[in-house]
Order: sequence, then structure tokens, then C-alpha cells
Amino acid sequence: MQPALQPGDWLIARHLDDAVMPYPGDIVVVRDPRDGRSLVKRVDWCDEGYVSLLGDNLEQSRDSRHFGPLEATAVESHVVFRYWPPKRFGRLK
Repeated sequence: MQPALQPGDWLIARHLDDAVMPYPGDIVVVRDPRDGRSLVKRVDWCDEGYVSLLGDNLEQSRDSRHFGPLEATAVESHVVFRYWPPKRFGRLK
């Protein structure tokens, strides 16, 4: 399976309210609980206020396999669109 995102992709993300739970398969932005950097990851599962996140490149991804599930309120935004590079322009599912 090809990763949905590639290095150099420019994205538009929509801020989520704390009351909105992401769905498995959604691509979201969260803060890395270890160093505060923004991470773009895919939601693997959601349950009782927690989310587990996986990167599309499992061999190199820092995700919930390394830092565990996060509270759903840690999800800052939902990635909805890629606007660069032009040949990959479009809505993300």
C-alpha cells in the first residue's frame, strides 16, 4: 500500500473541537507527547476517549507503537486537503 502522504506535501488541516472524535482512517495532527513537535498520523482506532495513531510508513514512523494511545483531546486538527505538489493536489480521505 502506498502512503497517503509523501515528504514535501503541503496540507490544509481543519481544527477540531474537543467534542469531535476522529474516526479510524482519518489523518490528523497531534503534538508528539515526548518533544511537542507536530505529527501527522492516521487514526488506527478510537475507544473511550483515546486514539491510537499509526504512520503510513511503519518502518520509520514514530507513532502510538512508541508513545502509546493518546487522549482524543490531543488531536488538534483533521487533514482535509493536499495543495502541493500540484500533481498530487486534492482532497484526502
